[in-house]
Amino acid sequence: MKKKQVLLAVFAATMLTPTVAWAQYPQISGEAKENYTKMMTEERKRSDEAWAKALPIVQKEAREGRPYIPWAGRPYDLPQADIPSFPGAEGGGMMQTVIMGIVNIVFTLVAIFTVDRFGRKPLLIIGSIGMAVGAFMVAICDNWGIKGIIPVLSIIVYAAFFMMSWGPICWVLIAEIFPNTIRGAAVAIAVAFQWIFNFIVSSTFLPMYNMRLGEMGDKFGHMFAYALYGIICVAAALFVWKLVPETKGKTLEDMTKLWKKKK
Repeated sequence: MKKKQVLLAVFAATMLTPTVAWAQYPQISGEAKENYTKMMTEERKRSDEAWAKALPIVQKEAREGRPYIPWAGRPYDLPQADIPSFPGAEGGGMMQTVIMGIVNIVFTLVAIFTVDRFGRKPLLIIGSIGMAVGAFMVAICDNWGIKGIIPVLSIIVYAAFFMMSWGPICWVLIAEIFPNTIRGAAVAIAVAFQWIFNFIVSSTFLPMYNMRLGEMGDKFGHMFAYALYGIICVAAALFVWKLVPETKGKTLEDMTKLWKKKK
């Protein structure tokens, strides 16, 4: 009975949300619509320009057997560019996009259903180790010239362990770990650092990946980038193990007492 009531409540909330939003904001000025359209047009233009620059690199990497995994930005570009999901496989980039979408959904659900059973720390540590394994495997494949399904599976392993740990759980931890006295400012700083480092990783990956060194050429950059990410994942596992307290089942008052004891 309770399940039916919950489902009905969720359905009602879903149906009523647009109505409530429209009641709060009954009129959107023509100027606002025009500004929004202009902003989206400019954003699309910048995105298209960036993809036009990236496309030759992505196609070259795909021909050499190095997989391109779309994240969230422009997964629809792969089938349009006729980029194979696996070297020599049928189906094009759409299959790869579907596979990654399924992996992301499944392992996010794993995190949802296990975070309160096993706790935040164990999942973060397991996720870090799994991500390190995936990243080191990609680095080894690049160094040894291994092509085909193995590097693809390595990246899928990396993504799967990320989605069951750091992807969703770090946001849970940020909301729970800080004492009430500094919670507002601390959460704001933590979220700001999240996005700052997202920008740093995004902006430094391609330069690192294309680094060249002596006879190794760009193979050095391919190996270095993923090896560095693997090392960072190992460091993250150690950091969580040694320094991050478990927040499972603890109230904010409990966390305040815990931090006072650690002083």
